[in-house]
Amino acid sequence: MTKKKKIIIISSIVVASFIIIGIVYAFFTDFEKLTNKLALGTLNIEDTEISFKKANGDDADLLEPGDINTLSWTTKNVGTSGALTRQTLELYWTDDLDVGVNTLIYMYPANMTDEAILADYAKGEESEYAIELTDVTRTIEGKNKNGVKYQFIGDTLNGSDNIEVSNEVNYNSDVAAVIDSNINTDDTNKKEDSIAYKILLSPDTSYLYQGRKLSVFLTTEGMQYTEDGSGTWTVEDTQQIP
Repeated sequence: MTKKKKIIIISSIVVASFIIIGIVYAFFTDFEKLTNKLALGTLNIEDTEISFKKANGDDADLLEPGDINTLSWTTKNVGTSGALTRQTLELYWTDDLDVGVNTLIYMYPANMTDEAILADYAKGEESEYAIELTDVTRTIEGKNKNGVKYQFIGDTLNGSDNIEVSNEVNYNSDVAAVIDSNINTDDTNKKEDSIAYKILLSPDTSYLYQGRKLSVFLTTEGMQYTEDGSGTWTVEDTQQIP
């Protein structure tokens, strides 16, 4: 073999080696980027302390015109990975009524004063603070019932792996003129989310519909936190009142 051929062969081997090294490096670099995007661990979210209470702390079993009661619960991340949360509230009459929930029930931030809520309700379509609810149908005990729904994104919660991902959502009204300074449902807990809303039964409700019960369905979904946000919502917990 000539010296020239040896040089060509050696050069080819060197070039091939660099190509292989480049491919291996690219593979592991991409793998590292992929694993860095994933917050590996378990997704486990629970709801606790769901309640529907009057101002005096009693359970709001029956509703009377003008009643303003507080619906509240706590969502906890008991898994290892950070998690985004999404909440869906559904409200229905317990009894079979010919008047819809959507014509009589109104929802407001929990830290508004009752006086401010009633004043806002009196504005009708000009209401500033009533939360927009959408119509929904659910089969309950074999019957299709019409209700209202509100879906919203909750806090992003840290898991037990202590990777910092938490993000707090402000559920309260931030307008000083309507705030009850004794109420604050926002929290700073990085693994729990305290949530509350006030529910108003229209003061104009007919006497025919006084003393009715409201059924509450809560669905909490979770999404494992990733840096690029590529996750899937899964139902983690459901609660019901009564």
